[in-house]
Amino acid sequence: TSGETLARFLACVALAAPAMAAVAASPFVLRVKPDETFLSVWWQFFAPDALGMMLIAPFALALTGAETLRLKARAREAAIVALVGLAATVALFTVAPLAAMLLIPPMLIFATVRFGVVGAGTATSLLFLIGASLTLSGLGPIAAVPGAMPEKVLWMQAALAAMALSTLPL
Repeated sequence: TSGETLARFLACVALAAPAMAAVAASPFVLRVKPDETFLSVWWQFFAPDALGMMLIAPFALALTGAETLRLKARAREAAIVALVGLAATVALFTVAPLAAMLLIPPMLIFATVRFGVVGAGTATSLLFLIGASLTLSGLGPIAAVPGAMPEKVLWMQAALAAMALSTLPL
């Protein structure tokens, strides 16, 4: 079933592989940065790798399938949805209130329902690129969260992971 496939995918690709890579890389970093703890170095490797796998792998796999052909047949509609989503995401991330983040999941779900995994992957990737860029520039709802930039990046990663995971089962 697709639920089992999704669970296996998440367990292997988005959890196990980044966890093993972080275990392998952490000792090398600890030799250069002995004041860090193993767990903090491990987490610094694991979190972005797991997020990247959740965002990129489904999108890349979908590009090789039949969904791409369906997307080409509706290229004009896809372009309009992408442009509206792009404009809305930029608008939301240039507004500071954290509540603006609540408007993003409906856009992701719409793209997923209309264009399947390719739509979900494209929308989530655009959200990540725009959100990360604007957050690092000090703009948007995540930038308004108190704390240093590493904490804000962690919040951004957590929000993106939640949004990406919410579109995968659709």
